[in-house]
Amino acid sequence: MSQTLNTYIVPGLVVGCIYAIGSSGLVMAYTTSGVLNLGYGAIAFAVAMIYYELHTVHSMAAWPALLLCVLVIGPLMGMILWKGLFQWIAGLGLLAGLIAAIGLAIAVPSLALMVFNPGEINYAPALSNSGQNLHTYGSVIVSTDQLYGVGAALLVAGGLFYLLRFTVTGLKMRAVFDTPTVAALTDASPATISNVSWMLSGSLAAIGGVFLAPLLGLTPGVFLSLTVASLAAALVGGLRSIPISFAAAILIGVVSSAISGIDQTSTLLSLGVQPSLPFLVMGVTLLLRPRGVTSGQAARKALEPAIKLDALRVHLAKIAPGTALILVLPLILSGYWTGVVGLGLIYGVIFLGYTVALGNAGLLPLGQAALCGIGGFIGGGLAASDGVPMLLAILLGGLAAAVIGALLALVGGRLGSLEFGLLTLAFGLFADNFLFNINGLVPSITGRNFKVPVLFGLHMKSVNQQYYMFAVILGLALLAAAWFKRRVGSFYVNAGRMNEALAGASGVDVRTGRVAAFAFAAFLAGVGGGLIGVYQLTLAPGDVSTTTGLVWLAVVVLIGIRSYSAAVVAGIVYTVFPALLAQWLPIRWGPISTVLFGVGALGLAANPRGALAMNAEHARIAIRVVRQRFARAEPKAETL
Repeated sequence: MSQTLNTYIVPGLVVGCIYAIGSSGLVMAYTTSGVLNLGYGAIAFAVAMIYYELHTVHSMAAWPALLLCVLVIGPLMGMILWKGLFQWIAGLGLLAGLIAAIGLAIAVPSLALMVFNPGEINYAPALSNSGQNLHTYGSVIVSTDQLYGVGAALLVAGGLFYLLRFTVTGLKMRAVFDTPTVAALTDASPATISNVSWMLSGSLAAIGGVFLAPLLGLTPGVFLSLTVASLAAALVGGLRSIPISFAAAILIGVVSSAISGIDQTSTLLSLGVQPSLPFLVMGVTLLLRPRGVTSGQAARKALEPAIKLDALRVHLAKIAPGTALILVLPLILSGYWTGVVGLGLIYGVIFLGYTVALGNAGLLPLGQAALCGIGGFIGGGLAASDGVPMLLAILLGGLAAAVIGALLALVGGRLGSLEFGLLTLAFGLFADNFLFNINGLVPSITGRNFKVPVLFGLHMKSVNQQYYMFAVILGLALLAAAWFKRRVGSFYVNAGRMNEALAGASGVDVRTGRVAAFAFAAFLAGVGGGLIGVYQLTLAPGDVSTTTGLVWLAVVVLIGIRSYSAAVVAGIVYTVFPALLAQWLPIRWGPISTVLFGVGALGLAANPRGALAMNAEHARIAIRVVRQRFARAEPKAETL
């Protein structure tokens, strides 16, 4: 019993305490500003990295470094993010704020790694370099780091209780939590309270980051888990109740750790269920909640899908120049750059799925990379073990991903766009931690090997051959997407946009359109996963991780989420831009492309349509101005 307590329960309790600090920060920021900050873990990672630099690298004393991070750096980051970014994005609604937070989650850790270049960190001490020393209290054995973690959680709990119950600022915050409009009439400015809440959230992120690093490690992946577990607990509390969220976070930490002790010989429990528990809690909570995520003071506008159908002649005129350019590129590029652009065409297929799901149907696909991996792994397995031709296997893998996507859409069909996105995020992280550890799906730690495809008896080995094969598949995907948009998407989605209840009363099942859209998007993702495997001759879980998928989403949003041509451009940019930087910049600057993609997604506040649409609009304005000036310059005909 004592061994189980010390090996599983105590570590789970400590980590749960850190999750509780994180859930409190998420709830505080959300209930006062309406922004669901998925970048919370990124802030915690950045502050933890700063603390590591100050304390370990530059030998600053532990307590001054901690106070500097918790009282200055963390609150300052929170204030800058709120005043400089999220204050303006909040009015665009939940989805816009969420996508901007994803950009933050992508950019900040990569920027921290690029600036500090820490290398591999084996241990990041908190307040004591002897943090791993053990202490015995009866039958309980804890380390110094664990004691500090629990102490920090208790201090935060007591501090928040005092703040919210016995201070004027706390009373105003509680008023904004409950009814922002009425609170504004009582001289409790929601904008000011939001600023205070974001500063406190930044301080809590600093505490959580500093005390989590020595327990689980100082890596971005650990802090993504912090965000997800904290979010799962916050959802249990309805994104409103700090005490319930606090208790739920501790329970998640304890149960997650205790599962491993039930059967220590079970790989399924230790490698699958145990790390997936926060994602399972998130998914179940979303499905069981009677109401959607609606609290908070920000306006609740969604990213409405735009259905605009051009005549065939106009459509062909738009795509003809780009098509011609793609076809002639292998004639003017080297083999290396032809391969890079060819890989971009594959991502164009995958990114079309994002456009179909979010741009057309209004469904947020945060876990799309998992569907990409499932389709790729299944397709590669069919070709390897069952002798199915490679291209047919890829098609079948895409159909398998479509089935799973349809099931996800059926299960989450009653959810709003934000809740559905969080459900797919939970599924994606579950796939990362469980599905992709199943040996039958992913046979080794390096992934699954792929064969060279054969088309009409011709082995597609050369770079040019594969390039044109990818181009043809992308063209077919574009035609299928255009057909879907005309025949399915415009009817169901426009019906839902006008009045979903009225559409249902008239016999139009909007949910059917959403299921079809997400299944089609999953099919494109699954096919794209198989094509990545063909290009690389292997596909590894890291190629299709949920974190990678969030970068994909940021790139698509940056270029334009509502245009199929923008999806193709986004795919090419995603591969070409990092390749260019790799040639121009030192290795240390490798994360710069991810930083820029994440920062670009933050530009959603300035232009929700994306960079491609913005540049096209600027070009139209410039042409109009030039025409007007030429018109004024023309001499008027004299009259007799």
